[in-house]
Amino acid sequence: MKPKIMALDEPTSDLDPGHAEMIENIISELKNRYDISIVIATHDLDLAARIANRICIVKNGSIIAEGSPSEIFYDAELLAEAGLRKPKIVQIYEEFCKRKGMELEGRPVTIEELVRSLTSIQT
Repeated sequence: MKPKIMALDEPTSDLDPGHAEMIENIISELKNRYDISIVIATHDLDLAARIANRICIVKNGSIIAEGSPSEIFYDAELLAEAGLRKPKIVQIYEEFCKRKGMELEGRPVTIEELVRSLTSIQT
């Protein structure tokens, strides 16, 4: 059928970690290999941080914010208003910077970005 856009609603909910990873890999392959735009409705911000290019926060049926993952996931007030928790990577990075008494130098949202940010801080 070769769609240009796919919409998925909570594609990994109620799945064990292994099957959730399989679904995430399928989504990434569709997006990257076949250039299909994927729209995902999810409360799993860790999943969204790993695969999304753009984030829309919806509350009461309306979009209340839109931006890159690094813009959205570092806006604590916005996430609290929407009843969402920051992705684990964001929580870890913010706690690391807090304990080191440092300002947030970057805004990592993936493991790779976190490692790069921490490596640059240590050097």
